[in-house]
Amino acid sequence: MDPLGLTAEKEAPTRAQKALAPGVVIVHPFANGASHITTSSEIARFPGSPTSGGPSGLYMAPENEMDALLARSKSRRDLEVALGLVEGPLEGGV
Repeated sequence: MDPLGLTAEKEAPTRAQKALAPGVVIVHPFANGASHITTSSEIARFPGSPTSGGPSGLYMAPENEMDALLARSKSRRDLEVALGLVEGPLEGGV
């Protein structure tokens, strides 16, 4: 043990890491990017917000999933249904 913390100590693997078969790699779902949907009016309510909106209600999805959702949706209402939103929050947006 290094009492001054000058050398890096190897951390013991977590229980989850031990459970993986050797050579198995888990890729985080957001490794290739993430997207979220909000309206311009919602962004305007929170100027300077790092989350581009309020502190709650931010829906994140892996970028490839959001791209596929947008490609198959014909309207904002289709997006609302696919995301499980009540009717209206995206319809009223700009």
